[in-house]
Amino acid sequence: MNKIKLSCLIITLILLSGAVRGSNSDSIGLHSFNTFKMLRINNYWLETGNIAGISFNKVNSAGIVESGYSILDGEFHRMREATEKKNFYLETESYQKIKNIDFYGSFSYTNSDEKGILWNGVFDPYRGNPYIVGDSVPGATYHKETYRIQGGLAKKLNNKLTIGL
Repeated sequence: MNKIKLSCLIITLILLSGAVRGSNSDSIGLHSFNTFKMLRINNYWLETGNIAGISFNKVNSAGIVESGYSILDGEFHRMREATEKKNFYLETESYQKIKNIDFYGSFSYTNSDEKGILWNGVFDPYRGNPYIVGDSVPGATYHKETYRIQGGLAKKLNNKLTIGL
């Protein structure tokens, strides 16, 4: 039953990503798969972390959806890694301008099932710590989920003043 749900979810995400890619455009009429990449190149403020910088976007609406699923299985892996690993991720990011207010939203979800982990008391054993912190019970199973949600808005008050939240 889970395989059917997963297959339906992946097919839906593929169809949605095509719709998002088809709708991204900018004010000068360019339509491309690279519109979202060009948005970051043309607006250096997006890399600074200052949310007010989204008001300098030349594109009124842009969005992207990415997802993936991977299965890793076998004996060739790091000592502490799982012998079987299933990963699913979904990431989406969007910029939208509505009535002179610029909006930004981002969502990321990761789901991981790991079987056969050694040193199971350590969530991330590869952080540069020379000491092994945890127990040595072999064959542990972990289910990990992580979420990341971001959002913001910005408005130009005049040519010299922009506020962001």
